[in-house]
Amino acid sequence: MRSNSKFRELASIFPPDRLLDSEGCMVAFQSDGLTAFAEKPIAVVIPETEEEVIEAVRWCHRHSILFVARGSGTSLSGGPCPEPTGFLPVKLLEL
Repeated sequence: MRSNSKFRELASIFPPDRLLDSEGCMVAFQSDGLTAFAEKPIAVVIPETEEEVIEAVRWCHRHSILFVARGSGTSLSGGPCPEPTGFLPVKLLEL
C-alpha cells in the first residue's frame, strides 16, 4: 500500500483485502474485453455497503480523481472504460 496521505485516508475507509493497489491486481481492472483501451487504475476499492460506495466517491471528489463504477467485469466490451489521468474503480458487489 502506498504511504501518502491520500492513500492513508482511503485505507481508513477500506481494509487491505478490499483496497487493492498491487500491480497484479490492477491488470484485471485496466480494461474490459476490448483491451485496446487499457489504462491501469491507481487502486481498486471493493465496497460492501452503500456508505462505503458514498465514501469512495467522496474521496475521489476531494482528490480530483475520476472513478469508474464496475460490476462483475464479465462484459466482453462496452463496460467501464478507464481514463489515462488516473481513476479508481469502485467494484460494485450486490449491495
